[in-house]
Amino acid sequence: MISFSFPELFWNIPVRVHENAGIPRSNVGAEWQVRLFDYDELGNFYGHMLVRMRADQRGVESLAKFPYERIYSNPPWELYRHLAEEAVE
Repeated sequence: MISFSFPELFWNIPVRVHENAGIPRSNVGAEWQVRLFDYDELGNFYGHMLVRMRADQRGVESLAKFPYERIYSNPPWELYRHLAEEAVE
């Protein structure tokens, strides 16, 4: 769940996020622009990331800080798993 999600977008569905769920709020627009995602603040919350990239875009590995490893790729989709703290440093 990032920035906005299914339960937040639609008032008329019977799915809600519990206010005490502990899901951090990411920067608005980060779901469309990965550079807006704050890895220092939110990176350790997510165990996996599913990323969709256009063929003309650089991969997320080109970001200065991306503590994830690609575990599956089927363009335009890529699945990443969070690295252990030891592997990030």
